[in-house]
Amino acid sequence: MGATAREAAEFALWIRSSLIPSPGLLRFSSDRAMEGGHDAEWQLPSPSSEEAEAEAAFLDHLESVQ
Repeated sequence: MGATAREAAEFALWIRSSLIPSPGLLRFSSDRAMEGGHDAEWQLPSPSSEEAEAEAAFLDHLESVQ
């Protein structure tokens, strides 16, 4: 809660590299999406993605659920 897109990206990439055995299993949403009635989950970019790509995915998500 209250994380920036960059902080969320760092955390998500840490989870993917440290805890989740299958990268395709890591999906996300946001308070903004749920409050707006959007129930779809978004998938983190490919396993080879860098922090900037993950951050962009979070920002795209937030922009699309406004």
